Amino acid sequence: MSEAGDFVMKLNNLYQAAGRSLNSLQWSERLVANVWHAEVVVANVGSFRGTGATRKAAREVAAHAAYTHLGGR
Repeated sequence: MSEAGDFVMKLNNLYQAAGRSLNSLQWSERLVANVWHAEVVVANVGSFRGTGATRKAAREVAAHAAYTHLGGR
């Protein structure tokens, strides 16, 4: 069960519900000057980025952007 702000899980669920493989979501993260940068590349759609104090927070920002772009509410 996902929490209200768990956009990584919501993005995964949205992607799978559309019959797409999670292999089409490619994640990368890096730590620069104590700030985490995350990027998710969605095949045939584009890339979405986020930053945060933690790796998880940065992934959530990027996933939220992708989820919203793909029509999630």
